[in-house]
Amino acid sequence: MPANKTLKKIISGGQTGGDMAGLIAAKLMGLKTGGTAPNKFITANGPKPDLLNMMYGLREGVVDPKTFPMRTMANVDNANATVAQLVKPSPGTGNTIGYAESGRWQKASNETPGVRGGYRPHAVVGADKAEAIKLIRQLLEQNPEILNVAGHREGSVPGIEQRLKQWLMEAVSGQAPVDTRTYRGKALSNMMQLSKPIKDALGIEYPTVEHAYKAAGTSDPEIRKRISELRGTGDPGWAGLPAKRFQVDRPESWHQNKLALMEKLLRVKFKNPKEQQTLLETGQAPIIELDPKGTDKYWAQDPTGSGENFLGRILERIRAEHQGVSYGPKTFKLVGTGTQAFTSVMRSGDNNMSNTAPMKPGWLGNPYKWEGNGGPKGVSVQEVVDKFKSDFLKKIETDPAFKEAVLNLKGKTVQYYKPDEAGPTHAKVIRDWLAEN
Repeated sequence: MPANKTLKKIISGGQTGGDMAGLIAAKLMGLKTGGTAPNKFITANGPKPDLLNMMYGLREGVVDPKTFPMRTMANVDNANATVAQLVKPSPGTGNTIGYAESGRWQKASNETPGVRGGYRPHAVVGADKAEAIKLIRQLLEQNPEILNVAGHREGSVPGIEQRLKQWLMEAVSGQAPVDTRTYRGKALSNMMQLSKPIKDALGIEYPTVEHAYKAAGTSDPEIRKRISELRGTGDPGWAGLPAKRFQVDRPESWHQNKLALMEKLLRVKFKNPKEQQTLLETGQAPIIELDPKGTDKYWAQDPTGSGENFLGRILERIRAEHQGVSYGPKTFKLVGTGTQAFTSVMRSGDNNMSNTAPMKPGWLGNPYKWEGNGGPKGVSVQEVVDKFKSDFLKKIETDPAFKEAVLNLKGKTVQYYKPDEAGPTHAKVIRDWLAEN
């Protein structure tokens, strides 16, 4: 748990950028989340009820004018203190500060960085990291149990979500960021020798995550074997593997799936007790992949905090799960036919799980039918559900694309003809598997 013992929950309005920074930081530190979202869970990226309601516990606000004053005021009202990041003029954030000052929806009288009282204690933070962390800690000295976080949207100030999330984690946990490239002799680095090699479907073993990741870019067993035998990125042979060869051989879906692939490999790595213990020893500290030159803005971030830092984000999430933190829903919400849903787990004509590609109509339908549903005489519901379960688990083990698509159902609204039916159903088989994975 965080070093600050009184803070129990972080809330926000659920918008991209500053709002999400607070919710994500809370989840990663094992704190409760919530807040009031705009009506219909509207965000800059469209309605997000699955994300905001099911994952972060926000409730839907009333119909609100364009600037959403009602939900913003509700979040200030329902918190003991507010952190608002303001790095440039913003009517929404400015009025949030103004409401915390006076209890009225109006422009703030003082938008400069600082900790102030008024209607609700609040900290205004700017673009300076050290100053922002100092101010947030000063606000936390007032021992709030519920903290509201607000700020610019991601589209207005790119990178605000990642930076403010890290600052909040550092301020609340009292721990400085952990750099994967330097922590404990690069113990968190993808280049670190594993205590137990990663084995691919061909039975080839890789000594590091980086080896396994590079090898996944080709289906050629000979190339994969050569990669597995290299000592590391310092090996002359590593540079000798033609980059163009990988580009030519990589499947078209490589760039779309590389994030999921990296997460899969890191999950394998941190199942090993030795590596898992090293990760857990980082506590609640933000985790970053620091690139001093700023050339890698995808997996890493530069010294100013610019960059996606996807590697650090994955490690934070895996750490949270090993710490027993529930990071988002484990299953999907099941609704009946006629209700808008992300996907369906029913057959579509002759399409079913045995003959349909992931995300196509019918891809999760049960191929088997019981007597009351057009199947052979004497075949029970339990029998067809058991057959489905056997096929489903086998497909999960042998078809990575199928497994990834099923995992993507977490937190979604999924359709089945009888969502609350008692007794065995193949929809429950899928939901039970998700609850354990």
